[in-house]
Amino acid sequence: MTASSTPRSESDSPSSGLASFRCLPCSLCSWDFKISGDIELASRGQEGSLQLGWFGEEGSVTVAGVHFAVKKHGMLSGHWTLRYEGEETISAKKCSAFTRTFELDAPGGPLLLRAESPLTRCFRLERGEETIATIRPDHPLTRRATIQVLSPDWDAPEIFFAFWLVVLMWRRAAQNNGG
Repeated sequence: MTASSTPRSESDSPSSGLASFRCLPCSLCSWDFKISGDIELASRGQEGSLQLGWFGEEGSVTVAGVHFAVKKHGMLSGHWTLRYEGEETISAKKCSAFTRTFELDAPGGPLLLRAESPLTRCFRLERGEETIATIRPDHPLTRRATIQVLSPDWDAPEIFFAFWLVVLMWRRAAQNNGG
């Protein structure tokens, strides 16, 4: 199974192209999240979770009950892959050590995950000139977040992996700030 063969959300009409996911930490101090959508998304199996490893920068993403492993390639590499049954489905490379930007190589084509500004924790997932989704914390002092899907053509593993990378950036920032 590849990322593109997992449940995909296609809109039936232009107005149904928007979707929203609630991302809730599993506990007060946890960097693991439960991701849930509205009733329509839940009926399509578009829910999941993500886990960050306690040590290192690996973990996992679960989409509609399908488990993907996140593997980092080298301690200083800035390269992660999302893997299903040992096969790479999506690859992400951090563009620079000084920016919060990732280039993703996904089955649906190349994507760019980037911070909206240097001063916020908000991110955009883009395909070319089109914004596929935004990822925003609900409040500056919380880990709760919302993923807003803005395109009718989206893939849950791509979006959940992008959220995993965003949470990794949030965790790095918290560790660097002593929190």
